Amino acid sequence: MATSKKTTKSGTTPSKGGTQKATRRTAKAGNSASGNANGKPEAANPGPRVVMTLTHEQIAQRAYEIWQRKGQPRGRDYENWVEAEAELLNGRAEA
Repeated sequence: MATSKKTTKSGTTPSKGGTQKATRRTAKAGNSASGNANGKPEAANPGPRVVMTLTHEQIAQRAYEIWQRKGQPRGRDYENWVEAEAELLNGRAEA
């Protein structure tokens, strides 16, 4: 015997005991002709985007500097790598 769930107009699924579970609704950002998801009008041409490309060597060098600064702890290589990427992308790396 196959059972099927019924969905009400409000987007909820009736369940036992009279309670209702809300179904997940998602809206695509930017679909509104009047503006973005925040209700603000979107710019026609926001201007050129600057994309910074980091090399493996740049990130490795910065991660090594972070590792040294922290006293060369073991097992923190991934953490240092992510921190190095963030610093380089945000222009906060101190040489």
